Amino acid sequence: MQITFEQVSYTYGIKTPYEEQALKEVSFTIPRQKLVTVLGHTGSGKTTALQLIKGLIHPTSGNVNYTEGQQSVQATSKKPNKIDKQKLHDMWTKIGYVFQYPEHQLFEETVGQDIAYGPRNLKYSETDIQEIVQNALREVELDAQRFADRSPFELSGGEMRRVAIAGILAMNPRLMILDEPMAGLDPLSKRNLLARLYTLHKQNQWTTVCVSHHIDELWQYTDLFLIFHNKQVVFQGTKERLLAEWQQGNTLIEPPMLVKLAMELIRKGKITTALSELHNVLESESKFADFLRTELTLTKE
Repeated sequence: MQITFEQVSYTYGIKTPYEEQALKEVSFTIPRQKLVTVLGHTGSGKTTALQLIKGLIHPTSGNVNYTEGQQSVQATSKKPNKIDKQKLHDMWTKIGYVFQYPEHQLFEETVGQDIAYGPRNLKYSETDIQEIVQNALREVELDAQRFADRSPFELSGGEMRRVAIAGILAMNPRLMILDEPMAGLDPLSKRNLLARLYTLHKQNQWTTVCVSHHIDELWQYTDLFLIFHNKQVVFQGTKERLLAEWQQGNTLIEPPMLVKLAMELIRKGKITTALSELHNVLESESKFADFLRTELTLTKE
């Protein structure tokens, strides 16, 4: 699924004392099957943009365009006709939304019942539902025999997070929205869950939108970055483009530790390659370590 915002604005509480503009004429594209990381401070407009994508709210002005296969439809400030209303509903049901603390989405007595909630509402047969539950648990690396009949509220934080994500997977999404998916988890749980989510992103050919306050967490997985500031998008582009911005001294967002290290080594003359040309080796710590070994060996010679 591909999403395109065209001059989208959104205002909360129109014509009330609490009226507040949350987005100002925002335009960007989230390409099909890419992992897009959305960055920005609290109040910058990130969450409002996610809610617009999911159809939880509708634009005050501008258009949100959805394309999936041969189907396309547009959400605007105007009430859609009957055909477009159904098309939009179909698109929105293909979008999974994992909230900042997804375990707060859990409410059934058992893990299996919680994951089955969506498919059961769609009138799937009980046989199909059981298969969907088992597959969803397998996808998040939880054993169905061990977890399906347990209360979700007896699980660890990381396990609860995985169960909540399994509930979204049971709906077979084409686009996944992950709003601070690592919030509150310990470092090991963060690394494991992120790695699993990235594997699922690739295996299922999702379009994935991931919001974070911490660029370090998602740096190695990201195809494109969107940076929000003051209710507008101030940057959209690849790692290479973002490195070029940092190279020129533009502080759109604080660089990850890996990039900070590279910048310091360049400043001290230990690396002669320009920062923007290091985008391939700065994809991961292991690649950068291999590059440094080669670079420092050549420098000594």
